Amino acid sequence: MYMDHQDFPVILLDASGNVTGSKPRKDIDKVHDIFWCSDILIFDTNDQLLLSLIPSGNLYAGLWGATSATILREDESPRDAALRALKKELNIEDGEIEEIGEEFFVYDDGVKRKKTVFTCQYTNLLTANPDDITEIRGWSRAELAKAIEETPEIFAPTFRGIW
Repeated sequence: MYMDHQDFPVILLDASGNVTGSKPRKDIDKVHDIFWCSDILIFDTNDQLLLSLIPSGNLYAGLWGATSATILREDESPRDAALRALKKELNIEDGEIEEIGEEFFVYDDGVKRKKTVFTCQYTNLLTANPDDITEIRGWSRAELAKAIEETPEIFAPTFRGIW
């Protein structure tokens, strides 16, 4: 049986990061609800970090964020969510990911998220799903550090938190 992406129940958390229940993704309030995300940072063959420009209709539209990210579904592990996001957002079915950490964040705008962050070294051409990613850009570590220091407002708080 086919279930639309927006109908899948996603994990809800309390302010301490404990699971409290779930609700369909389409009913999530991305400002007030607290949920768990998997973010994937992809590095290319030149060791540049590929960031995605978040499309309109999303909480941090027009800002640079993790290469790929998703909300965990009920009964889904952070790793499985990350692999699902890579396939849906970037058409990557053969990516090898490595978990680098997990943390509960409270951003300056009051938004709260639990994040499990993964890295992926990927050598093939990326094909972005335009529903999820407006543009992809590679950043060297030095260029990214300078941009975050000089113009932090062009980066989503969710990315600045994991950076």
